Amino acid sequence: MSVADFFVYDDGRLLWKVTRPGRGCVAGKEAGARAHHGYHAVMVNGKKFYAHRIVWELLRGPIPIGMCIDHIDGDTSNNQIENLRLVTLSGNQRNRRLGVLNRFGIHGLSFRQGGFSVYCAKKYIGYYKDFFEACCARKSAELRAGYHINSGRKI
Repeated sequence: MSVADFFVYDDGRLLWKVTRPGRGCVAGKEAGARAHHGYHAVMVNGKKFYAHRIVWELLRGPIPIGMCIDHIDGDTSNNQIENLRLVTLSGNQRNRRLGVLNRFGIHGLSFRQGGFSVYCAKKYIGYYKDFFEACCARKSAELRAGYHINSGRKI
């Protein structure tokens, strides 16, 4: 059985296609629930599936091995097809939001001896005394390395 046998896509929402007695699955109702990590998940025959992956497969076809579905805006509950893109795992990591423990408001900076060491894509970029120059160096390196424009956003 394919995902198309169970679900219908409706403007970012995954709806049950058929009613399945005794399982709380009613045709036309939204399928699944939001899991603790923010992704919308559904259970089919005792197995968990993520809604964004099902949406992709319904509208774009199978997800190749080694590929991920990235939420472009970083909102894991926004499963509109326009917000989803097929990327590698490293491509997915290049669209991460800023961590809550980040001190400087930008990825890849660390404070060292009165200045800033800059890293991007696991590579050392340089050392800068000026914070603004360090930020510019990091953003330039992100562009060269193919980072998504949303990388480092605060949500």
